[in-house]
Parts: sequence; C-alpha cells; structure tokens
Amino acid sequence: MAIGKVIYSSGGNYKVLIKGRVYFAKPLGIFRNEKIKIIVGDNVEVQINENKHGLEEINVITKLLKRKNEFIRPNISNVDNAILVTSITNPKLNDFYLDKLITIFNSKNVEPILIFSKSDLLKNDEKIEKIINEYRNSGFKILTTDNKITFFQKKLLHKWTKDKLSVITGQTGVGKSTLLNNLNDKLHLKTGEISQALGRGKHTTRHSEAFEIFKNSYIVDTPGFSSLNINQLSKNEISWNFMDFEKYAGKCKFSNCLHIYEAKCEIKKMNYSKRTMKNYEKLLEEKDNYNV
Repeated sequence: MAIGKVIYSSGGNYKVLIKGRVYFAKPLGIFRNEKIKIIVGDNVEVQINENKHGLEEINVITKLLKRKNEFIRPNISNVDNAILVTSITNPKLNDFYLDKLITIFNSKNVEPILIFSKSDLLKNDEKIEKIINEYRNSGFKILTTDNKITFFQKKLLHKWTKDKLSVITGQTGVGKSTLLNNLNDKLHLKTGEISQALGRGKHTTRHSEAFEIFKNSYIVDTPGFSSLNINQLSKNEISWNFMDFEKYAGKCKFSNCLHIYEAKCEIKKMNYSKRTMKNYEKLLEEKDNYNV
C-alpha cells in the first residue's frame, strides 16, 4: 500500500499524487456503500497495481485517512494555505470582505497569505498603505503586486506553499488569473477564465482539481470560496479567529470575551485601529443577522 493525496475528482475517477507521481485510481465499493465521499485534498491509501502483460490494471483507493479540515462548498480537505487576492483599486480594496475570509480560514487552521494586486494603479496612497501595514504588523504573509510578479516574490510564494495544498480566492476582477499566469506561464489563462479552465464552465464536465503551480506546490481554485459566510462560526469563534486575535484572546479575563464591553479584555489593550475594530463589530452584527 502507498499513501498519497487526491488532486483530481470527477465522476468517481480520481488522480492521486504519490511521491511525485500521479496515479489514476478508483475507490473500493465500500466507500459508496457507506456513503463516504473521497474529495480533493484527501490523504488516502492506494493499492498500486502495476501493468501486467501490457494491460493496465486500475489502482484502488482502500482507505481514507483522517482529515485536518474540510470545506463543503467547494468540497475540499486538508487545506494548508489560503491565498487571498485583493485588489487595491478597480475594484477598490474591500477590507471587510478580506477580514471575513481571514476569520473563516483561521477557524479552519488554514494560514492566510494576502496578495494585494494592481498596486501600480494607486501609488503613494497613505490610507491604503496604512491598511496594508496593519495586516503586515499582525504577522500575515503579504505580497503587493502589479501586472507582473517579481522573481523574488515568486521565490517567496514558492517557499510559503512548498509541499502544501493551497486554495486561491478573491472577488471577480482582482487579478487571480493574471497572478497564476505569472506564477506558471504554462497555464495560458485568459482573464476571467480561470474557473472554466478548472472545469467550472457552463459547458464543461464538473470536476475539482489541484494543479501544480510550482514543483511540489499545489493550488486549488474554485469560485465557491467567494461565497463563504460567517454563519458557520459562533460569536466566540469569531472573537478568537478574527485577524490575529488568537495571539491575545487567551489572556482575557473571561474565556467567552467578545472584546466589546468586557472588563480586563486583552484585545482592547492592544490598541487595534478603529478600522479593524469596526470590521470586527460589523462581523458580529452580520452573525446576529444570520440568526434572525
């Protein structure tokens, strides 16, 4: 038996990455009988059946290993990084949306990597620079890019994603396809067509796939990540996972501190910006609205 990672799923057919080599495989019938779904990102045991007498025998997925996290829409597991692409302008920077995604991915133990695109369209804007520095000072991995990504930035992103499964998401028009083309020129993706290339187009077979951007660095892109909502988290989960609150929330006097009115709140001592706290309170209000 060999252990590998599922990088492609379509209609019961799978591709599993095992020690740098991709194998086609199908799961045992028991998975279907017990309604266990194999998804991209799953770590599995595979019985590899080598060719005999020139005939290709199908490889068999025999066991699903424990998942460290899972997303339902899109259906993917064991995600290590979330590459969050946000434009500085055109469309304008939506820091609330970014903070929401950071909170959700933090709650899944997925490390956010923030990429602020289209930096060439809005230079020397002190307000924007201040916001980006707030994220940088909170310890997030950050790149600011224009239409081209530098050699150093590419090396840095490779370092951050090597031997990991990452997802990439962001609102329409922020430059995801441009970024991916710059990272891997073999993709040749047209602007706005990344989803179609990954099998999410209107006239294509529906499938999910992780593709190799760098050597041993796999990235999944599906439009579903942009529809993630905060309703899946409790208020206490929001209070713990917002921005870098986790560093300090454990020092609050009350374990269920929401960092609003409570006494001896460590978060309030940290002097976060008004912008940050406004987004945090707005996120709690959004959670309230979902529960109405």
